[in-house]
Amino acid sequence: MIVPPSPGAMPSIFEIEEILCLFLSFCDDPSLAVLARTSKLFSESALDVLWSEMHSFTQLLKLFGEDLISFNETQGMVKPVVNHLIVPRDWNRFTLYAHRVRRWLQEDLVYVDEAVVDHLAFGRLPGYILPRLTHMEVMATSVSGLHLQTLLIAPTLESVAIWNNAPSMPATRQMNTFFRTLADRAPSMRKFILHWGEGQTIPPPFIDGIADVFSVENSKLSTIHLWSPLCIDARVFSLLAQLPNLTTLHLNLLGVVDTNTICQSVPKAGCFPNLQNVYLAGILEELHKTLRYFGDSKSTLSLGFSVREYPKAKSLHLLFSSVASNFPHLRILQFNVPKDEIDAVAANANYIKSPDLYYHDVSVLRPLLSLRGLAAVHLELGIPLHLADTDLVTIGSSWPAIEVLNLSSDPYCDRTRAVRPELTIQGLFQLASMCRSLQHLGLYVDYSTHLSEELVASCDFLSNTIVHLDVGRSWVVQPELVAALLSGVFPRLKIFQWHGMDDPESWTELSDGHSPGWRRVFDLLPVFRAVRANEVRVRSKIDPPEASIMVID
Repeated sequence: MIVPPSPGAMPSIFEIEEILCLFLSFCDDPSLAVLARTSKLFSESALDVLWSEMHSFTQLLKLFGEDLISFNETQGMVKPVVNHLIVPRDWNRFTLYAHRVRRWLQEDLVYVDEAVVDHLAFGRLPGYILPRLTHMEVMATSVSGLHLQTLLIAPTLESVAIWNNAPSMPATRQMNTFFRTLADRAPSMRKFILHWGEGQTIPPPFIDGIADVFSVENSKLSTIHLWSPLCIDARVFSLLAQLPNLTTLHLNLLGVVDTNTICQSVPKAGCFPNLQNVYLAGILEELHKTLRYFGDSKSTLSLGFSVREYPKAKSLHLLFSSVASNFPHLRILQFNVPKDEIDAVAANANYIKSPDLYYHDVSVLRPLLSLRGLAAVHLELGIPLHLADTDLVTIGSSWPAIEVLNLSSDPYCDRTRAVRPELTIQGLFQLASMCRSLQHLGLYVDYSTHLSEELVASCDFLSNTIVHLDVGRSWVVQPELVAALLSGVFPRLKIFQWHGMDDPESWTELSDGHSPGWRRVFDLLPVFRAVRANEVRVRSKIDPPEASIMVID
């Protein structure tokens, strides 16, 4: 039994809403349901937490009761069916729970027919159906589902994410209505994400609707991901450039043959005033043209690129030269050729036909070496980055503050899988000793050359900061010696990964220097780490610390 506090007494922690909700957030749904029925002290807060995140709109539809809405199974899909006309008085139980919903997660509403949406639209109470909704994830695979989600847009919305990898033309056409309603009803939105189709799917003819979202007066938008092809034109780009609070921008420029066509109407001075993070996908030869519009802001600290072809050395050098000249204060740089998005057959054919065009060495990186404030560089090129041990010395001296460094550890191009890396463990050691803040390291290295039992015995630790090592497709022939070596030079190593670690069927023979050997290293690392830790304990008992030795004059 809970006794109410006497007048003047300090309130119980359970009477402080923030503390109580924090406590309840660690409970699972069954526990929250029990607490909601246990005491009035817990009931409202437990229900708020229980209903704050909605995975299915069916949860709310069932509140109408079976006499109004029943559920029939049709072709393996459970569909709601309206049995009687819904009027405002039927919403009483619904509204007791609807105002608690804050987040509506990704749900495909294809199971909701248009007739159900019409009944909800015309029979509802005045006001908004979900009046305190802050986040919704829109699955626009059916027109009826899209109508329902348009109906539920509320002024409290802070973020909206839209997902449709296989759009139909009717749903695509309907998106203009959704965007215009969003522009009218959600003036406080801060985050907007659009993933509409992939590759050569239906191009989205709703650019005008998107422009309406970005035209809202006093817009609070700070994060925008337009990760859909062909959804940007000159007007949209111009509106983006004028958003006063925009700090993070992801743009998909794939399909844009000439980026000058979308940038030419934007004045270089004063655009993107507070941008901090930029990520661009597109044709490599075109990406550098847009950088001058982002580089005017000294606040830009993070820059990323994604392309769907192996990068030619000349084009990559040109891009990095533009990066260095436009972003002198850059802290984070990423370049990615996604393996699951690239046309590997075409890319490999181009590589085989003209290998010299795709030969990357330290000269490709040289423009970036002037950016001495870089803290993270992550490059996944699909093909090797040919670096020598001496190149790592140059890199280490140029990026003294580097914390994350991955220089194409996984060159997955078929033609290069049998090519032994030029880097050896000697260069790896030199880099680790020079970069005292390095935490995450990914390199394509030959761990067999210069490896010997004498080296393992003589090597002391090199870095107390490296906790994550990605060896990718590096070569290993003697996994026992490599495990013994790594456990000593990187004593704080916690995360170890290699290509194929999650796919044993892709493993080649040990003599090929890939996955089976690295699995052996992974298994042995904790064993050698335990042995070394025990040696340290024994040594500390034999050799007392200097502070405990009495010095007699």
